[in-house]
Amino acid sequence: MKNKILPLLLLAGSFSFGQNKLYYVEIPDENNAPKLTTIDGKTVISHNDKQVKDMLSKYEIIKLEKAFPTSKTAYLKTIYLLETKSPDLINDLNKYKQYFPYTEETYKGETLLYTPNDYDLIDPVYHHRNFDLINLRTAWDYSKGNSNFNIGISDSGINTAHEDLQGKVTMLTNVSDWHGTSVAGIAAAATDNNIGMAGIGFNSKVLFKYMYDGAMMNTLLVLSQNGARVVNASWYNSCSYSAIDQLAVDEVHQNGTVIIVAAGNGGTCGGPDNYVYPASYNHVISVSSVGFAKVGNVACCGSGAGLPFNWEDRVGIAPGVNNDRHQTNDMVDLRAPGYDVVSLFDPNYNNQGTKYTFIYGTSIAAPQVSGVASLMLTANSCLNTEEVETILKLTSARLDNILENQPYLGKLGAGRIDAGEATKMAWQMNPVNGGEVLIKDRSFDKWDFELVNSPESIRIQNESFTQNANVKFKAKKSITLDVNTVLEPGAGKSHYFYVEDTNTCYNFNPDPNKSADSAKKAAKDNSSKITEINNDDISLYPIPAKDNLFIKSNKDLKNSTVKIFDMSNRLVFEKNMSITSSTPIDISNLLKGIYFIDITDSSSKSHYYKKFIKQ
Repeated sequence: MKNKILPLLLLAGSFSFGQNKLYYVEIPDENNAPKLTTIDGKTVISHNDKQVKDMLSKYEIIKLEKAFPTSKTAYLKTIYLLETKSPDLINDLNKYKQYFPYTEETYKGETLLYTPNDYDLIDPVYHHRNFDLINLRTAWDYSKGNSNFNIGISDSGINTAHEDLQGKVTMLTNVSDWHGTSVAGIAAAATDNNIGMAGIGFNSKVLFKYMYDGAMMNTLLVLSQNGARVVNASWYNSCSYSAIDQLAVDEVHQNGTVIIVAAGNGGTCGGPDNYVYPASYNHVISVSSVGFAKVGNVACCGSGAGLPFNWEDRVGIAPGVNNDRHQTNDMVDLRAPGYDVVSLFDPNYNNQGTKYTFIYGTSIAAPQVSGVASLMLTANSCLNTEEVETILKLTSARLDNILENQPYLGKLGAGRIDAGEATKMAWQMNPVNGGEVLIKDRSFDKWDFELVNSPESIRIQNESFTQNANVKFKAKKSITLDVNTVLEPGAGKSHYFYVEDTNTCYNFNPDPNKSADSAKKAAKDNSSKITEINNDDISLYPIPAKDNLFIKSNKDLKNSTVKIFDMSNRLVFEKNMSITSSTPIDISNLLKGIYFIDITDSSSKSHYYKKFIKQ
């Protein structure tokens, strides 16, 4: 990973805002609304009542217009918005209640984009334009993280003495290095401390594990078991698939931890089209890069060398230059800015004394997604891992409609992350906030999408889920399929929508054994505690199952209740049925993962319980 050393530059600025006053004014009769006209550059006010006209003419009125011109509510149609530089106007207006029965001060809409005092301290050109691109300040309006929330980082080391990381890192292994310091800075540098840079996770902290402590994949598991709901791996350990490593990933995922991994830097594993691991495993969010420079960037090479180049959301590094700086393959899930991003640097590295740097690579793109995931989960701790990935993809910005990205169609991932929209949707799904989740303006032909934990209502608009896209949405009040909604699942895929007026919440449990035990207990508690069926008398096949799970029984089970529970103890299937020598159960609606089947037969007074895997 290449670095350009960046000196620390401090910027100062001042801003001024207008002091105009705004008021809501009720005017029941539209004919009694004052009229504003401009004559010879001056505003002239008229009214049917001369006294009102003379009174209004004493004041400088900037604007008077209907406040809610498209409202269908009768009362709102009578409300006008009055802007004036004269705060005393409203007192005189209140003397004419026959025309203006009610007045109320209102306020100009100021931006809600919270800007911490260290947002623009570094570098006058780039500072945090990558954060602007991903709409980060909007995300901070919904969550500023939580000091009790740890982002797990497996890396080469972190300098905890860095001025922007002091008090922010818990070290499971005490190792210092520049790479992990940069990654940690993007995810969770101390924010609003008037020093250096802001970290995406704001108040959230870092739990660090040295990546070379034994098996590299085990570091992710240890972080998960120590309570990290998000783990970041800005490294790779293989160019080929490992069934064992996949199992380790599965366990971390089953614990309820979101796994976010750098996709690779182009030359990794021999070229940008090649798979890199662990990024390419199932249950991993693979993050590659886009550019963020829009103004002042000059193409480095190719047919446009030396010419101005809009790099924002582009995959290629310059016009006419093949992508060679990051992985671009069909296992990429999301993208984030990954070129010339400002982050922390370890001042002890080669005794350089540098605290901040420009950095590029998917190593720095991944922790941006990890930081956003921390904001989502602190806005709504009830989200499960699938929902975090679903929201990130549903709210991502399109990349396939950009001309320079056309050579990479099918390899772009779902899009470039939008921190603001993702955190907003997570916040809306929190039962405390109970808002409508709006899904719109995208087309997906792959991936699994799940939203089940307590959205009040879901509206889908100008959106399509086709071919290899699986959908499972639940809402408490309603699911509305609005204009231009296309639902066309391919063979073996499904779209499952249901409405159930109950609050549900994923219970994060970093101990998978406890999860399995509690799932088993829940299944048995919901079953008749009667004679256990011997495993020789009943069997399941195929394992792992895909669309249909077959039950083979040597016993006559005519009055059976079949229940299926997932790893978080949720009942996801229930049906009364007769089980014969080969009885199929349609499980195509279930997401991939581990489940527990519970079979109770009332006629034979028997009970059977077993784990199975959905592929």
